[in-house]
Amino acid sequence: MIAKRNYKNTDEQISLLGFGCMRLPKIDPEKSDIDKTKAQEMIDYAYAHGVNYYDTAYPYHEGKSELFVGEALKKYPRESFHLASKMPVWLVEKPEDTLKYFEEQLKKCQVEYFDFYLCHALNLDRLEIIQKNHIFETLQKEKEAGRIKHLGFSFHGSVEALDKIAHAYPWDFAQIQLNYYDWDMQNAQQEYKILEDLGMPVVIMEPVRGGALNTLCPEALEMLKKGSRQRILIVEKGRAVEDRHCPKDKTGRCIGCKPYCHITTGFSGAGAFSDGKLSLSSDVGGDLPNLITPEKAQETIRYTDKIYLEFGADPHV
Repeated sequence: MIAKRNYKNTDEQISLLGFGCMRLPKIDPEKSDIDKTKAQEMIDYAYAHGVNYYDTAYPYHEGKSELFVGEALKKYPRESFHLASKMPVWLVEKPEDTLKYFEEQLKKCQVEYFDFYLCHALNLDRLEIIQKNHIFETLQKEKEAGRIKHLGFSFHGSVEALDKIAHAYPWDFAQIQLNYYDWDMQNAQQEYKILEDLGMPVVIMEPVRGGALNTLCPEALEMLKKGSRQRILIVEKGRAVEDRHCPKDKTGRCIGCKPYCHITTGFSGAGAFSDGKLSLSSDVGGDLPNLITPEKAQETIRYTDKIYLEFGADPHV
């Protein structure tokens, strides 16, 4: 089961891995229609393994993601999962629009409240829209009415813009892109420090950049295997799963581990079933077996797994 962490100063248990619903499997790669059978199977698998944070938004799949998420989760007790969606700030032209979109989203998701609600993809231009149309104030009233539990924002942009946005309102949390590559390349370290100094919980997105960071490219792996002296980054994989324990298990309380104690959860887009688990069989995930034959797919999987093991992966799955 996925480990969980208490949301700031509450008894709310949030899974450390969330389920992102921006890139769900599609019927046609060129269209936005969701393959509901495959996507439902993925939701059910995640839920059964302890994932209780589901993230969607107004524009995902051209408006179809919220509709699907509402259908997919309605069979589960509402209190058993945390649902996040986002206000399409760029569509708000007048103050009344905020409530119009919010009501529409609640209806599409078939819920009476959002656990986490964000002003979507903020930058300085969108901050001006929020200020001009009193979006934060309107959503704060919805929070007071119990239809939003936690009100935050998601962000892609400069450190300077984040600093201004984070200080503009008393946000409950923030969502930023954070991974070992963007820690320096997009100044995620500085962004995280700004939010940490404010005591603001952080939800992370793109932890493996859509899968691009989960391994080295084939050329780099072959260079390493052949003894190349070229400088190639290999990221520390950390302790074995069975050796990872939160100190709270022994102390009974959070001891404020640094620097990540404020990261509530992280999620990656679930474009295929295999995005959520390590596939050791060609029977799981994607269309690769259809494209290159099941035999070739299985051969490739064995080759990839062999590389995992050569670089220290746990042989126990």
